[in-house]
Amino acid sequence: MNQEVLVKYRSLLEECRQATQRINFDDDEGYLVGEAIFSANLTNFLPSISHTQHQTLYRESLCNTAFENFDWNILGISDLTNIQDKNDILNNITKQFIFCSFHLGSYRVIANYLFKNNYNFSILVRGDVYERQAAELLECSRRVGEKYGIKSDFRIHNAENPDVLLKVLRELKEGRSLLV
Repeated sequence: MNQEVLVKYRSLLEECRQATQRINFDDDEGYLVGEAIFSANLTNFLPSISHTQHQTLYRESLCNTAFENFDWNILGISDLTNIQDKNDILNNITKQFIFCSFHLGSYRVIANYLFKNNYNFSILVRGDVYERQAAELLECSRRVGEKYGIKSDFRIHNAENPDVLLKVLRELKEGRSLLV
């Protein structure tokens, strides 16, 4: 990746982080409700995380979500990815896997990585994300494929579609991977 692009990317992320830090979460009911739900989920699923950390983690999660807007538009974003403890699993594109981001990172970076490494995979997203972003995601995958000469087969599914589980199960049986 071009060094100039990396510098610009980091600058945009820092501007986004600073904008997120300026939000007054205490005066917005939507943020308060979101934070309460986030905290309840942490309490239920990750009780070892102290309640005193919940607000900070919620704000960082919102910032990470905002970063996704940048991540998808930089075609070589996965070139910036550092995979820790990489093993033969990620090198075996003939075997199907289920990759799950848990909203703790950018699924777009993961999708870019899988795409550029020739995985045939499907991505499962919420209904509103599907409606707003499916065309954009498919267009970006076309651009990445064109730029890098990649023939990875990428599909996107609406998680709220009643027959999505049957589609995904069929795809897994066919050897496709899944990103959730």
